[in-house]
Amino acid sequence: VGHLGIRMTKEGKFNVRIVYAGVEHHIGNFDTLEIAIKAREEAEDFYHGDFASHKYRQEVVSIE
Repeated sequence: VGHLGIRMTKEGKFNVRIVYAGVEHHIGNFDTLEIAIKAREEAEDFYHGDFASHKYRQEVVSIE
């Protein structure tokens, strides 16, 4: 689906996972991508704190 730690299940839900200290943690299954992204960001904050990857993402700007 284009987002780190988020995949679509066979049932059409968005599954969120995160790896911390070499252990994969299941965060949950969500109905919408927006809710799944929010859950992933909250998990990143919880597990990785200031090193959460969403804090360092930059928006891609296309030049046309």
